[in-house]
Amino acid sequence: MKIIHKYTLIRAVKIAVSVALCILIFHFSDRGAPIAASLSAVAPLMTSDLHTTIKTGKNTVAGNIIGGTMALLYFFITKIDHANFDIEIFLLPFFIILVVLVCELLHEHSGIVPAISATILISLSVSYGESFGFALSRIIDTFIGTLIAVGINTLFQPTKSEIRALIREDQKILSQKQTELDHLSQELEEHKK
Repeated sequence: MKIIHKYTLIRAVKIAVSVALCILIFHFSDRGAPIAASLSAVAPLMTSDLHTTIKTGKNTVAGNIIGGTMALLYFFITKIDHANFDIEIFLLPFFIILVVLVCELLHEHSGIVPAISATILISLSVSYGESFGFALSRIIDTFIGTLIAVGINTLFQPTKSEIRALIREDQKILSQKQTELDHLSQELEEHKK
């Protein structure tokens, strides 16, 4: 039976608190559903240190800006054609390809998943009375979620002794894996003979 590690539990609680804060902020500011903010708060909290949290947060925001821009273009084209299904079935996948290419060109490799998510979320959930405002609001929502995640990780950083304990634990696991790898290499050599 696998025991859940203390830091896995801490990470889960930080994510839950971030989502709860998104819900509270959106409820009291009457911003609507906190979907984009909540999703944007999750990825940065999957990291263990503040530097990586900030980097992941920047990638999430950059990806959402790219995805939001593509969703706007998609919306304007489908609005001209009055949401013809024959156009939409080819157009959204085309925009997904564009999202990946733009992210690659801008060296935003880590922003690809958030960009695709934003493109799909905005493109398929925007109603035809809204467009720019909806996309811009979702991009702002990602900033809110990312800021909440950075704030939570800033407040709840592991102590130096906890970091040292984690490193020792990782070294122990690495040593075990190295032993397993050596054993498998030995077996492979024996099978070659």
